[in-house]
Amino acid sequence: MRYQNEFKRLDIFRCRHQSHEHFEYKVSASHILDRKKCFPHGCVYYRWRCKLFEKGKPCIRGYKHVGRLCFGCQHFVDEKVSNVPELRMTAAEYEPWRERYRDFAAWVEKKQNREAQILGVISGIKPRFQRFIYSNQDSLRLRGFQISFSESFVDMDHLDDDCYAVVSGEFQDRWQLAPGTRMEFRGTLNVSRGRIVFYKIHHVEIVERSEQPVEWNASKALVARTVATGFAWQPAKCLKCKYGVLADVEDRRQYKVIERRQLYCLQGVPHPDVCPLIPGKSIGEDECQK
Repeated sequence: MRYQNEFKRLDIFRCRHQSHEHFEYKVSASHILDRKKCFPHGCVYYRWRCKLFEKGKPCIRGYKHVGRLCFGCQHFVDEKVSNVPELRMTAAEYEPWRERYRDFAAWVEKKQNREAQILGVISGIKPRFQRFIYSNQDSLRLRGFQISFSESFVDMDHLDDDCYAVVSGEFQDRWQLAPGTRMEFRGTLNVSRGRIVFYKIHHVEIVERSEQPVEWNASKALVARTVATGFAWQPAKCLKCKYGVLADVEDRRQYKVIERRQLYCLQGVPHPDVCPLIPGKSIGEDECQK
Protein backbone atom coordinates (compact mmCIF):
# COMPACT_ATOMS: atom_id res chain seq x y z
CA MET A 1 0.00 0.00 0.00
CA ARG A 2 1.06 3.60 -0.63
CA TYR A 3 0.53 6.24 2.06
CA GLN A 4 1.15 9.96 2.50
CA ASN A 5 1.41 11.71 5.85
CA GLU A 6 -1.94 13.48 6.18
CA PHE A 7 -1.06 14.53 9.74
CA LYS A 8 1.30 17.29 8.58
CA ARG A 9 -0.99 18.88 5.98
CA LEU A 10 -0.87 22.67 6.36
CA ASP A 11 -3.50 23.49 3.74
CA ILE A 12 -6.54 22.06 5.58
CA PHE A 13 -7.04 24.44 8.52
CA ARG A 14 -6.19 27.97 9.57
CA CYS A 15 -6.33 28.83 13.27
CA ARG A 16 -6.47 32.39 14.65
CA HIS A 17 -5.16 31.39 18.08
CA GLN A 18 -2.57 33.93 19.27
CA SER A 19 0.13 31.25 19.51
CA HIS A 20 0.01 30.80 15.72
CA GLU A 21 0.35 34.48 14.87
CA HIS A 22 4.01 34.21 13.84
CA PHE A 23 3.17 31.38 11.41
CA GLU A 24 0.43 33.15 9.43
CA TYR A 25 -2.01 30.99 11.45
CA LYS A 26 -1.08 27.87 9.46
CA VAL A 27 -1.23 24.70 11.56
CA SER A 28 -0.97 21.00 10.88
CA ALA A 29 -4.05 18.82 10.57
CA SER A 30 -3.00 16.56 13.46
CA HIS A 31 -2.57 19.57 15.75
CA ILE A 32 -6.22 20.52 15.15
CA LEU A 33 -7.84 17.09 14.96
CA ASP A 34 -5.82 15.01 17.42
CA ARG A 35 -3.79 17.21 19.74
CA LYS A 36 -6.29 20.00 20.44
CA LYS A 37 -9.46 18.31 19.10
CA CYS A 38 -10.89 21.77 18.43
CA PHE A 39 -12.64 21.26 15.08
CA PRO A 40 -15.50 21.89 14.45
CA HIS A 41 -16.52 23.04 17.94
CA GLY A 42 -13.56 25.32 18.63
CA CYS A 43 -11.88 26.06 21.93
CA VAL A 44 -11.91 28.55 24.77
CA TYR A 45 -8.68 29.88 26.23
CA TYR A 46 -7.56 32.70 28.49
CA ARG A 47 -5.21 35.38 27.24
CA TRP A 48 -3.05 36.96 29.93
CA ARG A 49 -2.27 40.63 29.37
CA CYS A 50 -0.60 43.47 31.25
CA LYS A 51 -1.90 47.01 30.86
CA LEU A 52 1.52 48.42 31.74
CA PHE A 53 3.37 46.34 29.14
CA GLU A 54 0.85 47.40 26.48
CA LYS A 55 1.67 51.03 27.27
CA GLY A 56 5.40 50.38 27.12
CA LYS A 57 5.83 50.74 30.89
CA PRO A 58 7.76 48.37 33.19
CA CYS A 59 6.12 46.00 35.68
CA ILE A 60 5.72 47.47 39.18
CA ARG A 61 6.86 44.10 40.59
CA GLY A 62 9.88 43.84 38.31
CA TYR A 63 8.64 40.95 36.14
CA LYS A 64 9.64 40.69 32.49
CA HIS A 65 6.63 38.76 31.20
CA VAL A 66 3.03 38.01 32.18
CA GLY A 67 2.59 34.83 34.21
CA ARG A 68 0.76 33.15 37.09
CA LEU A 69 2.53 35.38 39.64
CA CYS A 70 0.63 38.36 38.18
CA PHE A 71 -2.71 37.16 39.55
CA GLY A 72 -4.22 39.82 41.82
CA CYS A 73 -2.31 42.72 40.27
CA GLN A 74 -4.53 45.65 39.26
CA HIS A 75 -2.79 45.85 35.88
CA PHE A 76 -3.28 42.15 35.08
CA VAL A 77 -6.05 41.20 32.59
CA ASP A 78 -7.32 37.63 32.17
CA GLU A 79 -9.29 37.75 28.92
CA LYS A 80 -11.54 34.86 27.86
CA VAL A 81 -11.29 34.15 24.12
CA SER A 82 -13.40 31.80 21.97
CA ASN A 83 -11.84 30.48 18.79
CA VAL A 84 -12.88 28.14 15.96
CA PRO A 85 -10.41 26.88 13.31
CA GLU A 86 -11.23 27.80 9.71
CA LEU A 87 -11.63 25.05 7.12
CA ARG A 88 -9.62 25.94 4.01
CA MET A 89 -11.52 23.65 1.64
CA THR A 90 -15.13 23.00 0.81
CA ALA A 91 -17.23 20.47 2.72
CA ALA A 92 -17.34 18.30 -0.41
CA GLU A 93 -13.53 18.21 -0.53
CA TYR A 94 -13.17 17.75 3.22
CA GLU A 95 -15.04 14.45 3.54
CA PRO A 96 -12.83 12.46 1.08
CA TRP A 97 -9.73 13.93 2.68
CA ARG A 98 -11.02 13.03 6.16
CA GLU A 99 -11.37 9.44 4.99
CA ARG A 100 -7.74 9.45 3.80
CA TYR A 101 -6.76 10.89 7.18
CA ARG A 102 -8.55 8.05 8.97
CA ASP A 103 -6.87 5.46 6.73
CA PHE A 104 -3.43 6.89 7.47
CA ALA A 105 -4.21 7.11 11.20
CA ALA A 106 -5.25 3.44 11.16
CA TRP A 107 -1.99 2.50 9.43
CA VAL A 108 0.02 4.46 12.01
CA GLU A 109 -1.88 2.83 14.88
CA LYS A 110 -1.05 -0.59 13.45
CA LYS A 111 2.65 0.24 13.08
CA GLN A 112 3.21 2.51 16.07
CA ASN A 113 5.58 1.31 18.82
CA ARG A 114 6.39 -1.76 16.76
CA GLU A 115 9.60 -2.70 15.05
CA ALA A 116 9.68 -2.57 11.25
CA GLN A 117 12.10 -3.08 8.39
CA ILE A 118 12.82 0.25 6.69
CA LEU A 119 14.51 1.04 3.40
CA GLY A 120 15.20 4.57 2.26
CA VAL A 121 17.59 7.05 0.67
CA ILE A 122 18.87 9.76 3.02
CA SER A 123 17.80 13.25 1.94
CA GLY A 124 19.45 15.12 4.81
CA ILE A 125 21.19 14.86 8.18
CA LYS A 126 21.02 17.52 10.89
CA PRO A 127 22.08 17.73 14.53
CA ARG A 128 19.20 17.28 16.96
CA PHE A 129 19.02 19.86 19.74
CA GLN A 130 16.75 20.34 22.74
CA ARG A 131 16.40 23.61 24.65
CA PHE A 132 15.47 23.81 28.36
CA ILE A 133 14.37 27.17 29.79
CA TYR A 134 14.29 27.72 33.55
CA SER A 135 13.92 30.91 35.56
CA ASN A 136 17.68 31.10 36.12
CA GLN A 137 19.03 28.90 33.35
CA ASP A 138 18.75 28.44 29.60
CA SER A 139 20.57 25.53 27.95
CA LEU A 140 20.74 24.04 24.46
CA ARG A 141 21.74 20.37 24.47
CA LEU A 142 22.82 18.03 21.68
CA ARG A 143 20.56 14.97 21.40
CA GLY A 144 22.26 13.12 18.55
CA PHE A 145 21.20 13.48 14.92
CA GLN A 146 18.05 13.43 12.83
CA ILE A 147 18.20 11.60 9.51
CA SER A 148 15.63 12.64 6.91
CA PHE A 149 14.10 10.54 4.12
CA SER A 150 11.86 12.01 1.41
CA GLU A 151 10.20 8.59 1.14
CA SER A 152 10.72 5.11 2.54
CA PHE A 153 9.47 1.54 2.47
CA VAL A 154 8.14 0.37 5.83
CA ASP A 155 7.90 -3.40 5.71
CA MET A 156 5.77 -3.87 2.54
CA ASP A 157 4.21 -0.38 2.55
CA HIS A 158 5.41 2.65 0.60
CA LEU A 159 5.46 5.84 2.71
CA ASP A 160 5.62 8.44 -0.05
CA ASP A 161 6.35 11.36 2.27
CA ASP A 162 8.96 12.77 4.61
CA CYS A 163 9.99 10.65 7.58
CA TYR A 164 12.88 10.64 10.01
CA ALA A 165 15.23 8.47 12.03
CA VAL A 166 16.82 9.55 15.32
CA VAL A 167 20.34 8.31 16.05
CA SER A 168 23.05 9.07 18.58
CA GLY A 169 26.27 10.95 17.97
CA GLU A 170 28.20 7.69 18.32
CA PHE A 171 25.98 6.14 15.62
CA GLN A 172 26.76 8.93 13.15
CA ASP A 173 30.48 8.84 13.97
CA ARG A 174 30.51 5.12 13.28
CA TRP A 175 28.50 4.97 10.06
CA GLN A 176 29.53 8.35 8.56
CA LEU A 177 26.17 8.89 6.85
CA ALA A 178 25.65 11.51 4.14
CA PRO A 179 22.73 12.59 1.91
CA GLY A 180 22.26 10.17 -0.97
CA THR A 181 23.15 7.06 1.08
CA ARG A 182 20.72 4.19 0.56
CA MET A 183 20.33 2.28 3.80
CA GLU A 184 18.21 -0.49 5.25
CA PHE A 185 17.62 -0.94 8.96
CA ARG A 186 15.25 -2.05 11.65
CA GLY A 187 13.63 0.53 13.89
CA THR A 188 10.59 1.30 16.03
CA LEU A 189 8.01 3.57 14.40
CA ASN A 190 6.55 6.42 16.42
CA VAL A 191 4.81 9.76 15.87
CA SER A 192 6.27 13.07 17.05
CA ARG A 193 4.10 16.16 16.44
CA GLY A 194 2.60 14.47 13.41
CA ARG A 195 5.94 13.37 11.96
CA ILE A 196 6.82 9.72 11.38
CA VAL A 197 10.01 9.03 13.32
CA PHE A 198 12.01 5.81 13.68
CA TYR A 199 13.84 5.14 16.96
CA LYS A 200 16.07 2.36 18.31
CA ILE A 201 17.87 1.87 15.00
CA HIS A 202 19.79 -1.41 14.58
CA HIS A 203 20.67 -4.11 12.02
CA VAL A 204 21.92 -1.39 9.68
CA GLU A 205 22.95 -2.27 6.12
CA ILE A 206 24.41 0.32 3.78
CA VAL A 207 22.99 -0.68 0.40
CA GLU A 208 24.72 2.10 -1.51
CA ARG A 209 27.20 4.72 -0.30
CA SER A 210 26.71 8.34 -1.27
CA GLU A 211 29.31 10.27 -3.23
CA GLN A 212 28.51 13.39 -1.21
CA PRO A 213 30.87 14.36 1.63
CA VAL A 214 30.01 13.62 5.26
CA GLU A 215 29.16 17.01 6.79
CA TRP A 216 28.27 16.15 10.38
CA ASN A 217 29.77 14.32 13.30
CA ALA A 218 29.37 14.78 17.05
CA SER A 219 32.29 17.19 17.48
CA LYS A 220 31.15 19.45 14.60
CA ALA A 221 27.63 19.53 16.03
CA LEU A 222 28.95 20.65 19.42
CA VAL A 223 30.92 23.45 17.76
CA ALA A 224 27.81 24.52 15.81
CA ARG A 225 25.86 24.68 19.07
CA THR A 226 28.16 27.40 20.39
CA VAL A 227 27.41 29.76 17.46
CA ALA A 228 23.77 28.83 16.79
CA THR A 229 21.23 31.67 16.75
CA GLY A 230 17.53 31.16 17.48
CA PHE A 231 14.64 32.83 15.66
CA ALA A 232 11.14 33.58 16.97
CA TRP A 233 9.52 32.30 13.77
CA GLN A 234 10.18 29.63 11.14
CA PRO A 235 10.92 31.02 7.66
CA ALA A 236 10.37 28.39 4.96
CA LYS A 237 13.75 29.11 3.37
CA CYS A 238 15.47 28.34 6.70
CA LEU A 239 13.55 25.11 7.17
CA LYS A 240 14.81 23.94 3.78
CA CYS A 241 18.40 25.02 4.49
CA LYS A 242 20.84 22.36 5.67
CA TYR A 243 21.89 24.69 8.49
CA GLY A 244 18.34 25.36 9.72
CA VAL A 245 17.39 23.12 12.65
CA LEU A 246 14.13 22.87 14.61
CA ALA A 247 14.89 22.27 18.28
CA ASP A 248 12.36 20.94 20.79
CA VAL A 249 11.85 23.50 23.57
CA GLU A 250 10.63 22.95 27.13
CA ASP A 251 9.80 26.22 28.88
CA ARG A 252 9.68 25.49 32.62
CA ARG A 253 9.37 29.06 33.89
CA GLN A 254 5.66 28.68 34.57
CA TYR A 255 3.63 26.24 36.64
CA LYS A 256 2.74 24.32 33.48
CA VAL A 257 5.54 23.23 31.15
CA ILE A 258 5.14 24.78 27.68
CA GLU A 259 6.42 22.69 24.78
CA ARG A 260 7.16 24.18 21.38
CA ARG A 261 9.77 24.14 18.63
CA GLN A 262 12.27 26.83 17.76
CA LEU A 263 14.32 27.34 14.62
CA TYR A 264 18.09 27.69 14.99
CA CYS A 265 20.67 28.70 12.39
CA LEU A 266 23.83 26.63 12.86
CA GLN A 267 25.84 29.20 10.91
CA GLY A 268 25.10 31.91 13.45
CA VAL A 269 23.32 34.21 10.98
CA PRO A 270 21.68 36.96 13.11
CA HIS A 271 18.55 37.31 10.92
CA PRO A 272 17.16 35.29 7.98
CA ASP A 273 16.95 38.38 5.75
CA VAL A 274 20.73 38.86 5.85
CA CYS A 275 21.58 35.20 5.15
CA PRO A 276 24.40 34.92 2.57
CA LEU A 277 23.55 31.28 1.78
CA ILE A 278 19.92 31.77 0.76
CA PRO A 279 19.35 35.46 -0.09
CA GLY A 280 15.88 36.98 0.02
CA LYS A 281 13.25 38.15 2.44
CA SER A 282 11.66 35.71 4.88
CA ILE A 283 8.44 37.67 5.49
CA GLY A 284 5.34 35.78 4.39
CA GLU A 285 7.09 32.41 4.12
CA ASP A 286 6.29 31.11 7.59
CA GLU A 287 4.86 27.67 8.15
CA CYS A 288 3.88 26.38 11.56
CA GLN A 289 5.44 22.99 12.29
CA LYS A 290 3.39 22.22 15.37
